Amino acid sequence: MVQGQAVEDRPLSGAALDRRINQQVYRIFTKKHGLKVSAESTRFLQDLVKENDVELSATEESFDYIVQQYVQQQGASGVQGVVQHDALLQVVQGILQKAVVTNAYARDGISTGPASDGDDNGSSRADVQLSVEDDSAVADLNTMSAYLHVVDAQSVPHIQYHPGLGMFIKGRKDSHLLAPAESRTAVFRERFELIKQRLLRNDAFRVPAFAATTTSFFQITPIIQLKGKRPGVYLLFGMLTSIQDGNYHLEDLDAFIQLEFTAATQQSAGMFTRNCFVLVQGNYTELGTFTVNVIGHPLPERRDNSLTAFTATVDYFGAPRFTEDSTTLMRIEQNTKDMSFVFISDVWLDQTRVLDKLRMLFQGFSDAIVPLAFVLMGNFSSTPYIYNGVESKRYREGFDNLADIIAEFPAVADQSHFVFVPGPHDPWAPNILPRSAIPTTLTGKLMQKVRNVHLSTAPCRLKYCTQEIVVFRDDLVTAMRRHSVLPVERDGNNHNMPIEQHLVQTVLDQSHLAPLPVEIKPRFWEHDHSLRLYPQPHLLILADKYDLYQHEYEGCLAANPGSFPNNGYKFLMYDLSTRTCEPRYVSLALERICKPC
Repeated sequence: MVQGQAVEDRPLSGAALDRRINQQVYRIFTKKHGLKVSAESTRFLQDLVKENDVELSATEESFDYIVQQYVQQQGASGVQGVVQHDALLQVVQGILQKAVVTNAYARDGISTGPASDGDDNGSSRADVQLSVEDDSAVADLNTMSAYLHVVDAQSVPHIQYHPGLGMFIKGRKDSHLLAPAESRTAVFRERFELIKQRLLRNDAFRVPAFAATTTSFFQITPIIQLKGKRPGVYLLFGMLTSIQDGNYHLEDLDAFIQLEFTAATQQSAGMFTRNCFVLVQGNYTELGTFTVNVIGHPLPERRDNSLTAFTATVDYFGAPRFTEDSTTLMRIEQNTKDMSFVFISDVWLDQTRVLDKLRMLFQGFSDAIVPLAFVLMGNFSSTPYIYNGVESKRYREGFDNLADIIAEFPAVADQSHFVFVPGPHDPWAPNILPRSAIPTTLTGKLMQKVRNVHLSTAPCRLKYCTQEIVVFRDDLVTAMRRHSVLPVERDGNNHNMPIEQHLVQTVLDQSHLAPLPVEIKPRFWEHDHSLRLYPQPHLLILADKYDLYQHEYEGCLAANPGSFPNNGYKFLMYDLSTRTCEPRYVSLALERICKPC
């Protein structure tokens, strides 16, 4: 036994070590997870083990963790097939970067909490035996980039509520742009069930275990049950629509009824348009119509209540899961100071004055604290697009000019992430939601000169540690106000409530970014789930040509950076550690660049 142990401890030659590593790669990647590894990726893994002096006894555990991270980031496409070498490099780099953060906090005496014992994905990041040498106590932008994910509309999972099971289930795996007609019906049915389950869990609608009378809670009557009932006062829930010209109706899954609004009709805060789901209280008449006394949006639900109502394993957002538990991520988020996002809307790249202001803005940040990400939203041209070769060249030149400006500031170009979200009048994005990303044919120079470029859709989603952020560019204030069935209430209990606050409450109460008829805001039916806001995000950016604002509603911070060129070159800066949003502006005086408003 002693002799055998000595042989086992004898250092392996280079060729023998490579063979042992290859065996472990095959055992973990191929045999266990069904992934084929190319020769290039195998050599990379060999070098990784040897350069970091990983013991062979710990290699299998490290490889297993790497595979889990790879599958999470690749999604369903990464479960089978050949391992993409570039994706593998990105996964390993992210693991090493996260280790830098943890090591830095450990040296500063900041605990990052225990590993998640209940993580279905196996071992935690701390179990990986890859060593990282780092002398800085503060994580830089490149390190924290591992905790940032950009999710486009096509990557948002389709999750729907099943009333029979009383739980959320996975919907279709593949969504098509040209969907069948039944997909349109499914859009409204899923929205109805989503809001109804949220509504019935509210204390005002929950039936007590021992209820002496029915007056202690609200009871919703299905519309179909009104048939045969005597006239009286009832509470209904359904979608506000117009089945016959000149009349408004309330429709649920089984029936519809005509509504009659009067001068005495009271309404809650918010905007009421067709295709909104509303609560209606009033009188059922002998003529079979319903006289509305009170109309209101469904009661909202805070994010924490939505998450605790169902299992935490449901992925509503679509970003890859972090292996760190929420406590660890929260501590990293709170203790990593000077991390921020910058939101700018209406970046008119065909205007010299806008480009000059952007140069001043980048200079101001490069001389101070560089943000983790710049989120630049359309429209990217000040004039309407004409479909010809000249206009296409003009758009390309605008992005080329932006690339040259960013390249003047290496700290910004190399460390910050740039997320581009199209606007409603950009030519590559038709008036159908969700909008497609900017074509790469227009951004070749930009992607060459800037390290981290994300061409995303509208809407898009950002995940940073524990925070979920939704970004949407559309002129919602004008559209919602123009198509409101009832005038926006501005007196009584809603006195002095600004119009943007009505918009924010409507969008969050409806759990949808565009609660408008499909003929007003067309959308791809099988991608409608990417417009939903359930659970509520931590930050909601409703970029609009309307004035800059921010408003917190039920724990969700909603903000609009306003039009950059038409609003005094103002923008929003979001502090990721404090979760606060601050309006800022670009001044002519260099010493006042990027100062708070």
